Amino acid sequence: MSALLSLEKNHGDKLTNVIIRTKMDEPVPPVQGDGIQLKQSFLNILVNAVQAMERGGELLVETRYDSREGIVTVLISDTGTGIPKKHVGRIFLPFFSHPKLPGKHGLGLSFAYQIVKDHGGDIEVRSEVGKGTTFVILIPTNAQ
Repeated sequence: MSALLSLEKNHGDKLTNVIIRTKMDEPVPPVQGDGIQLKQSFLNILVNAVQAMERGGELLVETRYDSREGIVTVLISDTGTGIPKKHVGRIFLPFFSHPKLPGKHGLGLSFAYQIVKDHGGDIEVRSEVGKGTTFVILIPTNAQ
């Protein structure tokens, strides 16, 4: 996944205590849409995951393909601080930022959400404070 390469290239200094694992279904057909935009969407989520693991942890990126539904699922999971339930419904709003991240503009997840929606997909968030967060990104494929 090229978003992981960009994460390592542009944020490598923040990855020293982060273990990155991948679990990719093979083969995954092409998805509908603009690859550059989708890469940026994934990168925004990955950067947030790394920020949530300021003391280190594990980042897992998985892909799954459902040929019956024609959907590629990308799961991005971290073992960071987690998102309090009161914030989960607001994390995709423009300019929403966690109080522990001063100076952050809060647009990364908003952009990620809009890009995925513009591509006919969806994003779900599963999070538990103290245990981490998983973003589940669903994108339709060209193969149906």
